[in-house]
Amino acid sequence: MNQIIHAAVRRDVDRIEQALRALADGDAARAGEVRVAWRNLVRELTHHHEAEDTYAWPFLASRGFDPLLLAAMEEEHVAMKHALASSSTAIDAVVATPTAAAAGAAADEVARAREVINGHLAHEEVTSRA
Repeated sequence: MNQIIHAAVRRDVDRIEQALRALADGDAARAGEVRVAWRNLVRELTHHHEAEDTYAWPFLASRGFDPLLLAAMEEEHVAMKHALASSSTAIDAVVATPTAAAAGAAADEVARAREVINGHLAHEEVTSRA
């Protein structure tokens, strides 16, 4: 199930970055649509990771899983939270001023967030196969 969720997250982050890079000057409607999509992604990703923090990690810890690995996963969640917040701020700026330049800057933030997100997702996937 995680692989399906992870694939959807990767797909959506890529689509949002592409939409930002294609945003035309003055396209306030499209900027708003991109923000709605981003907020939906952030909400779902946050829910997913909060559930892991609340339920999965404590359960795994109770079964003797490596506490350093679980701590690393939690640190990655914190890094993602910050990356998502930075991207959200940049996308909000596009809605406030829908220019190609603002959208490009937001796309760059989303690209940085993608690196953080993909690193964590890959870490989870490798760990789950071990």
